[in-house]
Amino acid sequence: LLAYLALAGDRPHARDALAAAFWPEEPDQQAMQNLRQALSRLRRAIGDELPGRAHVLVSPTHIQFDRRSDHWLDVAEFEALLDESDRHPHRRVEACTLCVQRLERAVELYRGPLLDGLRVGDAEGAFAEWLAVERERLGLKAIAAMHALAAAWLAGGRHGAALGVAMRVKALDPWDEVAERIAMRALAATEGRNQALARYRAFCELLWRELGVE
Repeated sequence: LLAYLALAGDRPHARDALAAAFWPEEPDQQAMQNLRQALSRLRRAIGDELPGRAHVLVSPTHIQFDRRSDHWLDVAEFEALLDESDRHPHRRVEACTLCVQRLERAVELYRGPLLDGLRVGDAEGAFAEWLAVERERLGLKAIAAMHALAAAWLAGGRHGAALGVAMRVKALDPWDEVAERIAMRALAATEGRNQALARYRAFCELLWRELGVE
């Protein structure tokens, strides 16, 4: 509940909508009771009941995370770093030291799917749908950032670092051909042409065996 409120903190959320999102199979009255209990436990856990410490703004009808409160949110910093890099007027990101540093920090912040380890079943309603969409959206952003960072390191001669980032992408998406090309180029520069060709052949075999494509 706290994660959802913090990540969607740009607007107030109606209590009945939150109750339905988190307890879709419960009767309305029970879902509202569950929300009240969860909110009470949440506020106690983060010390929100202390004067001047509120992170969650509560009214009889709505609940909202206060973005002005004293907090740090990794997802917000991750997206801000990528937005700053996208807006920066450089010709090529690999030639921009500042943006490469931003990409490094963003990639460091990404530790896997959003709320990884939280299991939600097929019947978990609107929250499960929101989580699936956010996981995919942030995952695609992370992979794009890793592509750019690996390319920058490859261009700068940091072949081992580029290979490491490419392997992170491959762990997220085994079929990612951008990461595969970066890995082959890094191997060619560090371990030689034969190692790069061996990786190329292995990837071709994987594509043919699993997907039936060349």
